[in-house]
Amino acid sequence: MWPASLAGLMSTAVIFGTDMFSLTVGRPGLRLAPQATSTEVMGFIRLSGDKRMPIWGILALLSNLLLVLFSGSRHRTFYLLSLSMLILFVVIYDRL
Repeated sequence: MWPASLAGLMSTAVIFGTDMFSLTVGRPGLRLAPQATSTEVMGFIRLSGDKRMPIWGILALLSNLLLVLFSGSRHRTFYLLSLSMLILFVVIYDRL
């Protein structure tokens, strides 16, 4: 089951890394630009992100689902909790 664990960790790291970059670099940089420019740039980032980022979320969800279903270890509860949090994140993101 280590390939599923690795896929889940890597895909979650991609999403977390993207969010951290946006928070620490993108946001302060956009504050320096005029508001109209910042709005336009964020629109383009959102368009490209909506096309490219879902695969990482889907991979994280699927790997956690595989671990919940097929893991024989006593950590199954943690995998289920992780899967539940990912699903909750998707529901919240979809409503915003």
